[in-house]
Amino acid sequence: MSNHHISIPKSTLLTFSNSGNFNYLDLNDNTIHAGQASSYNTGKDYYPESTEAYLDSKIETKIGRLRKKLNSDREKVFYSDDTKQLVYPINKINRYDHNQLQEVVAFIFAQWLRTETLRNIIKGNSVLSNIIPDEYYQQYFNYNLKGNVEHAKNVKELHLNNLANTHNAIPSIIPTICESSFLLNSTHFFSFGDWVIFVLSPYTCICFVPKRYEKYENEPVMIFDDTTRNTLIKHSVQFEIKYGDGRLIGHKPQLLKAKDIKSDLMSELIKSGQ
Repeated sequence: MSNHHISIPKSTLLTFSNSGNFNYLDLNDNTIHAGQASSYNTGKDYYPESTEAYLDSKIETKIGRLRKKLNSDREKVFYSDDTKQLVYPINKINRYDHNQLQEVVAFIFAQWLRTETLRNIIKGNSVLSNIIPDEYYQQYFNYNLKGNVEHAKNVKELHLNNLANTHNAIPSIIPTICESSFLLNSTHFFSFGDWVIFVLSPYTCICFVPKRYEKYENEPVMIFDDTTRNTLIKHSVQFEIKYGDGRLIGHKPQLLKAKDIKSDLMSELIKSGQ
C-alpha cells in the first residue's frame, strides 16, 4: 500500500519544513501545531498508481524545476544604497517562457482534480470561478478522473485556453534580504483582490494578474517586499476562514502574525454582527 498526499505534494511541504518537520496554524482554534511532510493530509492508496506517476513526472517534477529557478533569482535582488529601494538587474533575470508557466497552470488544475472540496472553494470565490468555470468540472469530473489521465489532459487544455484569455502569469519572489514569507493553504493559492496568487514556496509564487494591468505583461518577475507582509497574511487568513480547510502552513513568525490577525478579524466580525 502507498501513502498518497491528497492535496499538497510532499515536495511543496518540504520547502516549508526543517528536516521534514513544519508548523501550521489551525484557524478553528487559533493554535499552532506540528506536522510532518511525509504524513500531512495523506491517504492510503488514495490515487491509482497511474495518476500518481502522471502527477509526479508530468506535473510536480516540472514545478520543482521552476521553484528552483525562482529561488535562484531571489539572490539577484538587492537594495540600492542610494535609494534604499528594492532593485533587480532585469537583464540578468531570465524571462520565464510560456511553457514554464503552463506547467504551473497544469499543476493548479491537477490540484483542482485531486479533491471535490476544491471545487466548492472555487465556486464560492468570484475571481477563481471566472478562471476555472464550474462547467468544466461538471462536464469531466463524473468521469473517473482519478484514473483517467486523458480526460485530465483534455480538461487541462480547456483551462489553459480560458486562463490565457483573462490573465497573465507573472513569476514573483520575496527577496532574500526580506524577513517576510508566504503562507500555504490546502489549495496552494488565494485571491488578493482580483489577482490570484499561487504559492510555490515560502518565498516564491506565481501571480495571475488580469490582463487589464498591461504594465505587468512584459515584466519577467514581480517582487514582494516586507511592506506587503501584513496584507498578504490578512488575505491568506480571510481566504482560509471563508473558503479553506482552516489551516495555514508557514514559518513560525508569520504564523504568529497570522494568529494575531485572525483574532483581530474575528473581533471585527463580532462587532459588525456578521
